Amino acid sequence: MTKVPGCVIMPLTTEEVQKIVKVCNRYKVPFV
Repeated sequence: MTKVPGCVIMPLTTEEVQKIVKVCNRYKVPFV
């Protein structure tokens, strides 16, 4: 079984990465 991502996010700054990780953790969304 292969899963595909629901979306792709391409942050440009470290701050954007931090915000994305916080939101993913809050809603228990896996990320790579």
